[in-house]
Amino acid sequence: MIAYLIFVVGIDHPKQKNACIAVTYLLHYFFLTSWCWMSVYSYDMYMSLVKVFRGNEHNFLQWCSLFAYGTPLVIASITVGVTVGYFDNLPQAVKQNLCGDVIDPLKKSTYHASNICWLNGPALYIGFLIPITICFVVNFAIFVCVLKEIIEKNSKVEVSSMKRTVKQNMIFAVTMTSIMGLTWVFGYLLLLSDNQTYLTAMSWIFALFNTLQGVGIFVLTAMRRPRFRKLWKNSTSAVTSSHAMSVFRGTDTLRSEDVSTATTDMNHKE
Repeated sequence: MIAYLIFVVGIDHPKQKNACIAVTYLLHYFFLTSWCWMSVYSYDMYMSLVKVFRGNEHNFLQWCSLFAYGTPLVIASITVGVTVGYFDNLPQAVKQNLCGDVIDPLKKSTYHASNICWLNGPALYIGFLIPITICFVVNFAIFVCVLKEIIEKNSKVEVSSMKRTVKQNMIFAVTMTSIMGLTWVFGYLLLLSDNQTYLTAMSWIFALFNTLQGVGIFVLTAMRRPRFRKLWKNSTSAVTSSHAMSVFRGTDTLRSEDVSTATTDMNHKE
């Protein structure tokens, strides 16, 4: 959510140099953080559904937090340090990017693009695409392993009423796809062609699937559960009842004050 808010507010201000660098860094960090948390969830799902016997998990959440927040911090900091702190300060005649290519002298920064506040060139490929590709491959491998395990266990169940239906397996697969960030595959498909129609279509699909990822996870893992809906309904009813009671009490108090005021006025007249 933080990444999307920063994206909406600051992505189109490339002329403000320092602000643009800050926006690019924060976007880089928070998107990597999201991917690291998706990898954590994939690992947790693998250990829960495949390994089952997890062993000692002392300070599991602390280690996961250190990985999910610390790894992106290191990657994003090194990227901005190398590009902004070193390559951008080289003399124009010898300025080269991370791949050794000579940089256009008219280009303002090797860190972010000239038209938007987002990673550009080798900083994008090395600092962002390679890390999320690694996460993506790991998550996809876990997705295959978990789905295979679920199908095999389902086939061994002898009681037909306890077997998972095709619909349940499909919902489970879609849920895993959302949680593990596999919808980002549409982003990689953008690199396959320069056709404008293709790029427009894939851009819309990529944007819709990924901006609605949180909504999908919420609906598939929470809203579908009858227990959750019942709890939410009861909570909403309780809040509504509490509000109605407070209004009623407030009205009652006002009525008492009106009676008291009227009595005082009558005594004063007498």
